[in-house]
Amino acid sequence: MRLKIEHQTVYKFETPVSYGLQQIRITPKAARFQKVLHWDTNVAGGGKEVMFEDHHHNVTELVSFDADTRELAVTSRGEVE
Repeated sequence: MRLKIEHQTVYKFETPVSYGLQQIRITPKAARFQKVLHWDTNVAGGGKEVMFEDHHHNVTELVSFDADTRELAVTSRGEVE
């Protein structure tokens, strides 16, 4: 069975944020009974700094906020089987 997934998380701030970092873990893992066919993460209001695997083997992305942003939106989409 193939699943197409789209997920968005939006952070909204009352006052502009001058600096911030956020670790996100939203990429699914390939496993014995699950194959990740494709996956993409997009960040609006910030940028991807680095991608790494944490101590539990989760794909982790470090996101920085744009200067004086009031909103950070992380959208992930892809397909798993």
